[in-house]
Amino acid sequence: MSVHDTRALQRLLAVHAVATVLVECNRGLDRAEVVKCSGGVDLTSIPDLDRYSASARALAGMLAEAHVLGATSSHRSSRAWISIRTGEAVSESYVIASTETDDVVGRTQRLFGGRFLDRFTAVDCEWRLADRHFLLDWSRSKACPAQHSSSNATTLAHAVPRGGRGAADAGKALLTLAATRMENGGACSVKPVSETDAVDELLCKQAIHDLLMAYARGMDRADPGLLEAVFWPDASVVSGVINGSGARFAKDITQYLRSNLVRCFHSIANEWVMVNGNRAIGEAYVIATMTAGGDDTIGGGRYINEFERRDGDWKIKSHVFVADWSMTHPTTCRDDEIDQFAQSRGCFGKDDPVYALWATAG
Repeated sequence: MSVHDTRALQRLLAVHAVATVLVECNRGLDRAEVVKCSGGVDLTSIPDLDRYSASARALAGMLAEAHVLGATSSHRSSRAWISIRTGEAVSESYVIASTETDDVVGRTQRLFGGRFLDRFTAVDCEWRLADRHFLLDWSRSKACPAQHSSSNATTLAHAVPRGGRGAADAGKALLTLAATRMENGGACSVKPVSETDAVDELLCKQAIHDLLMAYARGMDRADPGLLEAVFWPDASVVSGVINGSGARFAKDITQYLRSNLVRCFHSIANEWVMVNGNRAIGEAYVIATMTAGGDDTIGGGRYINEFERRDGDWKIKSHVFVADWSMTHPTTCRDDEIDQFAQSRGCFGKDDPVYALWATAG
């Protein structure tokens, strides 16, 4: 490997490490856990959120104090733009967040979007968040408690875990269980020990990312073949609507979507993955929108996955949806009017334009 290639690889590994810290910060905020940061400030001097510029520890403390006891929050970042310097890094990441707070007028659910402008430092060869500035770009509020995105089903066939904070979070329990099933026991402490290991980990995570993207397309296009292809034949799925094998889920959920929804849209981000040999565990945030019965529902949750590599291919071995929040309102989307900025629309099935595009890639 040339000097140029080595430097490019080192930069790529640093970008990946910083991106992982960003994901872990969001997970820490939402689960009310400690996030990796350097420095700290007096919590009594925290300014309002829209003027906030301080350390990650201060932000975590502010959000924890403002949050309704027992309610969930969701901070979901897209893939960040990261610039690496010697021992330092800066990044910009777009975030959509859901919170629930108690105000003078009662309990309010808020959905807002903005950007995290972050600065990182390398401490003992480990990247940590040193400073965070949040920029608010838009917000939406609903003056009532959040509605969980899952049903109130009590039967095992349709039950789905609910999100929480700290030890009450079902997602953390599922990840703990998944970690114990990975090779060599406590796999979450395993780190690459060589450049070759590091490259293999990056390739594995890219393959797992592609699986998640295929899952989203399989759902939104109601494509049973594509959806079944992301699961191993012995995979299990807990989605709330359909609980069962991967093959049964792919068949039944796509039929359900076509029969009950006008459209749906799944956007996956904030991917956290831990690889250990031929096994991996992961948590990914999802925002889904659905139109049915004259209503639009937007909801957020997390996918808790176990992955396995067999004969060089990665697929999902276990998939569980954890419901965090949802908002429902009368639909404002009219199919008889084409938006001047969107001359075509997505649809169920292979008439969707993405299939024609993908065909050109061979």
